[in-house]
Amino acid sequence: MTLAQLLAGPPSLLAWRRICAALDDGADIDAVDAACAGWPDDVRRAPGRWLRDLLEGRRQPKLRVARAIDLTLQETEVADRLVWTDAPELTQATIVRVLDERLGDEGVERLLGSANFLKVEELALASGITDRGARLLAEDERLAGLRCLALFRNQIGADGVAALIARPSALRRLLLGRNRLGVAGARALTGPNEVSLELLDLDCDRLDGEAVQALVGPLMGGLGTLNLSNNPIGLAGCAALAGCHFSGLEVLYLHGCGLDDEAVATLLRAPWLPRLKNLALSDNALSMASVERLVAGPALELDELDICHNPGIREDVAGPLLRAAPQLAGLHRLCS
Repeated sequence: MTLAQLLAGPPSLLAWRRICAALDDGADIDAVDAACAGWPDDVRRAPGRWLRDLLEGRRQPKLRVARAIDLTLQETEVADRLVWTDAPELTQATIVRVLDERLGDEGVERLLGSANFLKVEELALASGITDRGARLLAEDERLAGLRCLALFRNQIGADGVAALIARPSALRRLLLGRNRLGVAGARALTGPNEVSLELLDLDCDRLDGEAVQALVGPLMGGLGTLNLSNNPIGLAGCAALAGCHFSGLEVLYLHGCGLDDEAVATLLRAPWLPRLKNLALSDNALSMASVERLVAGPALELDELDICHNPGIREDVAGPLLRAAPQLAGLHRLCS
C-alpha cells in the first residue's frame, strides 16, 4: 500500500506504523502532518526508535508528527534521562506517558520547567513522586485542561491528593493506583471542589471499609468505571458501595478486596447492580453460595463476570450454572 493510500485510508495503529516507516525513508514530514490532522491522537504514537534517538542526543525532527509519547526507562542508561522534556520536537504532544523508576519529584519539576507540553490532555507519570510532586502538578496552570491524570506506583498521600483536586478542573479520568492514600487520602478526594469523574482507579491504595465510606458521595455518583482492587474493603466497603447513588456505573473491579459471601450478598442488593456491565470479584473468599445468589438474583446486564481464584467456588459447577442462568443471558465473558 502506498503512502498516499495509507493517508487517505482509515486511521489505525498498523497504518500509522507504516506511515512512520515511510517517514524514515524520506517522506515529507509537513505533508504527513497535515494529512493526519484528523487522526486520533492516541493512534499517532511516537515510535520507540525515534524516542531512542532523542534520548541518546540525536535530534529527531520526525517526532513533531507524533501526538502520543510513551517512555519506559527503568533499564535505560542514558546521559540525561530527562532530556526529552526539553525537546522542541514534542511541543505538539497531547498524550505523555512516562514510566521511569528514577522520575520522582525532580522529574516532575523538570517537566514543568520546560516550555513544551502546553497542549497535554492526558498525563501519566511513574514512579517515586511524593506529595511535593503532586502539589507541583496541581499548581501548574498548563495542566488545568487535563482530562486524564495517571500517577500510579508513586508515594502520594492525602496532602498530594488534596492538592490535585483543590481547584476546579476538566479532569474526567483519575488513576492513583499503588500510592499511599489510606482513609485520609480517601477523605481528601471528597472535597472541597467535587470533580466530575468518569473513571477512578484506586487499586492497592490501603483503603479499608472506612475509606470507602469516606469516598461515597458526589465524587463517585457519576462514575462509569471504578477500580478498588487489592484494598481490604470487606463487608463495610461493600455496604458503602451498595448505598452509593451511582447514576451510570458500568464497570466495577473488586479483585482481592477481602470479600466473603456476606459482603457479596450485600453488594448484590445494590439498586444500581442491574445496570452493571462488568463485575470482577476474583481473588476473594467466595463460595458456591455467591454463585447461587447470582443465579437466583434479579436479571443483570452483565457482559463480563470474573469470579476466578476463589477457593470455595468449584469451576466445573459454577461455569455451567452461570452460563445457563436466564438472569445472565447477556454474559459474553466468564472467568470462573
